[in-house]
Amino acid sequence: MHLEYEDEAQAAEVFRRFAEGGEVTMPFAETFWAQRFGMLTDRFGVPWMIACRTGRCPAQETGGAS
Repeated sequence: MHLEYEDEAQAAEVFRRFAEGGEVTMPFAETFWAQRFGMLTDRFGVPWMIACRTGRCPAQETGGAS
């Protein structure tokens, strides 16, 4: 499952709660494609990707490749 948030604090809280009793496979941290991103499997065995402010491809913003 993938959840994406605009608010960094909200995304971090969701990640923290889902990680309780689960297993973090990628810590919630800054990446080149998102302000924050992390992956985990919750205590029920459900895999999650939590993101905050995922970046857009520059080509999408300009309407195509240069």
